[in-house]
Amino acid sequence: MNRLDQKCNSESDLLKVLVIDPFLMYRDVLRKKIRDRCPDAHITEIDKTERLSKIIQRESPGIVFVDFAMYPKHALAHVRSIKRQLPASVIVVLTTHDSAEHEAAAYQYGADYFISKAKPSSLPLIDKVLDTVS
Repeated sequence: MNRLDQKCNSESDLLKVLVIDPFLMYRDVLRKKIRDRCPDAHITEIDKTERLSKIIQRESPGIVFVDFAMYPKHALAHVRSIKRQLPASVIVVLTTHDSAEHEAAAYQYGADYFISKAKPSSLPLIDKVLDTVS
């Protein structure tokens, strides 16, 4: 199943979302935003990338939110790996490192969106992401 098969409000093909972020506060914000828009979405949250490959294989998420500064590897290595495994998934890089260089690198590695955590005006972009599967 790919992102085009996963829908916000379809019982048979529920939207699967993976949130990879070390900060509980931001995971809470994302979870609420996703639930407001897609109440039945299956959301998996992780704060470390140790189990990432297994989760990707098992769940095949349609949307992946990943924090730019994930450790031990830089998020871009994860973005590239996820895009190889799930080319149709929407990958959103979240960051407090809001620079043109980081944004260009995220897109170069396969991100579909680049959203700044530092700018509240960026939050509506999450709705745009969710629109891709509505």
